[in-house]
Amino acid sequence: MNKRDGKNKNGNQKEKNDKSGGSKISNKTPQNEKAVKENEKKEDNLIEEVKIKNEVIGSEKNDCTKKENKENKTQDNKNNNDTKKKNNKKGNNNNGGNKNGNANNQGNEKGGKKSKGKKKGDKLDSILDEFKKEIGEIQIKKSEEKKEEKAEEIKYKIDFDLDEIKKIKKSIVIKEHLVEEQDNKHIRLLKNWPQVENSIQTSPATIPIEMVYKNNNYPVGEILNYNNYVLSGQSLQEKKELEKLSIDYYQDLRKAAECHRQVRKYIQTYIKPGRKMIDIVQKTEQKTKELILSHKLKCGWGFPTGCSLNNCAAHYTPNYGDETVLKEDDVCKLDFGVHVNGYIIDCAFTIAFNDKYDNLIKATQDGTNTGIKEAGIDARMCDIGEAIQEAIESYEIELNQKVYPIKPISNLRGHSICKYVIHGGKCVPIVKQQEKHEII
Repeated sequence: MNKRDGKNKNGNQKEKNDKSGGSKISNKTPQNEKAVKENEKKEDNLIEEVKIKNEVIGSEKNDCTKKENKENKTQDNKNNNDTKKKNNKKGNNNNGGNKNGNANNQGNEKGGKKSKGKKKGDKLDSILDEFKKEIGEIQIKKSEEKKEEKAEEIKYKIDFDLDEIKKIKKSIVIKEHLVEEQDNKHIRLLKNWPQVENSIQTSPATIPIEMVYKNNNYPVGEILNYNNYVLSGQSLQEKKELEKLSIDYYQDLRKAAECHRQVRKYIQTYIKPGRKMIDIVQKTEQKTKELILSHKLKCGWGFPTGCSLNNCAAHYTPNYGDETVLKEDDVCKLDFGVHVNGYIIDCAFTIAFNDKYDNLIKATQDGTNTGIKEAGIDARMCDIGEAIQEAIESYEIELNQKVYPIKPISNLRGHSICKYVIHGGKCVPIVKQQEKHEII
């Protein structure tokens, strides 16, 4: 018995060693195999139980974290709502935050809701008022912009409508007042305009010419007698009768001449070094339109205003976009016209600010006056040109310490003016001509 027990003990020891070492047992009994299988099943069951427990624990943890996040969110929302309620409610902060179900708290909540409703209504009213104000301001701006656009259109229109002319006449109040002397010292060799007492015209001129001189009684200009030229076969009485027949024609010319004189006086106050040429031209034409009450073919500008500079003798007028500026050392020839019923007054004057150009201006003035004196009935063009040339060439000019003789431009001429035609059929030379058959 003892030997068998010993053998069994040794066998059990061997099995333990084999299990611990991982070696296979060659001699197995059926009892031992059952025990081993049972142990393996137990171990597998334990492992599965552990896995299941771990999964359950993990899911529970996830649920807990989700719940915590939800609770945190709900708390944040509650806090935000509480702060909003505190800001919106005045005097009901404690009652609004508590949820005890008391009647007092419910009454406070209802009062808070009513105050909220009132505040919302007040806000809506204020928003509507602001919106109405903005709409009103926009409408006012639009109306002002339209008025400005219309004013600009009127400025740049060539003439007025009959309704506009009536409105202008009604708006003018005629009063007599003193017009002070106009100083033109800033422009070389330009005379001052004298003082006028009891003048209807303003300074600068704003009243239309026909309202200043009623019944077409316009002032008579300088009258020059013909230089020993008498129309053969016509008596003095016949000449007077011709004058009477031409009275309407003369009044149109005198009206245009008076408008030209007033515009010339006005523009001389505006002309200064640094002015844009296009501004000078537009001011001249705008004032002409205002004073003559320009209307279609009845009256208006005689031709586009010329403002030729320096070596440009004539016929320069700036277009839109021309940024040419009048400088202190420039010489400008401002040439503009006015017409009434097609009868055009064409007149120009020289603008200079530097005294070195004085002799040049004197030469042109002397040549112009000489040509007017020589002109007359049956006067020959060649004689007029020769007289003008002689007058101009009698002058000299000093530039940069050098003396130069002043000479007329050989291919520049004066011209006759016809009704509605600025350049008539005949030209007046300013130098001696070989052809002697052409007469006025």
